[in-house]
Amino acid sequence: MDARLAAARPLTRADRCDRCSAAARIRATVAAGELLFCGHHVRAHLDRLLAAGAELHPPPERGLLDW
Repeated sequence: MDARLAAARPLTRADRCDRCSAAARIRATVAAGELLFCGHHVRAHLDRLLAAGAELHPPPERGLLDW
């Protein structure tokens, strides 16, 4: 799937974290594709995702760390 199309599609209840199968809160788009993270795992990996140039949807300014 084209990363731009994936980013435009809102996350639903069916979207699950790639690490633990909890409800996905963030879609991280990287060169190899997309990764879905729950709130716990995006907080744990946020620095590395940003360092790798990941594009996050929804963006951090929309309350990423408020969960």
